Amino acid sequence: MTHYFSCQKIQTFQIVEFQSGVDLLCTFTPALYDLIFLDVMMPELDGFQVAEQIRKMDLHVDLIFVTSMEDQIQKGFDYNAKGYLYKEVHQEQIDTLLNRLLVERKRSDKFYKVRLKGETANTLLHLADILYFEVHNKDIYGFTQNETFTFRGKIAQLEQDLVPKGFLRVHRSYLINQKKIFKNFGNQIVLRGGFEIPLSRKYKSLVQENIKKRWQ
Repeated sequence: MTHYFSCQKIQTFQIVEFQSGVDLLCTFTPALYDLIFLDVMMPELDGFQVAEQIRKMDLHVDLIFVTSMEDQIQKGFDYNAKGYLYKEVHQEQIDTLLNRLLVERKRSDKFYKVRLKGETANTLLHLADILYFEVHNKDIYGFTQNETFTFRGKIAQLEQDLVPKGFLRVHRSYLINQKKIFKNFGNQIVLRGGFEIPLSRKYKSLVQENIKKRWQ
């Protein structure tokens, strides 16, 4: 694994190993890991049982099963597995799998899947077009330069999903696209197009720190 990241010139990463699935679950928290490799054959809880518990807490982390039995493939997809590695595992297998996942991750960073109000199918929002999100009760409003759309959700979940994709929480009711920031006027942020967004004291230092990093 370290060999792959070094070859790809990815400098910031951390690999954590656990002796069992139980050890992993004891310390697991949502959004802590990007990718988890699970051996199907483990003591106490097997890989599928561990995956079932993970999915109750985190729907987004990528899961890869390691197995020697091809008839276990279908069961893994019940937990939205991204793939399998077959024993004995070789570096070439790992490289091929990680290359595919990196391509998928880069594509997914550009979009966000939601079910808009009044629609029966999911819609992929192009994140580069979005200025900000605003929450009212259980409705979230998304704003582009020329369009407004609505979907049901919680801003805390939206924050968890979109902060890694370049968005920033600035107020209990607002999440903004950092790339759309035009000016920061202390208690207010102005986005491109003249959209004025309140900046609460709770988030001020975090916002200023992020803006400083972007403009350095």
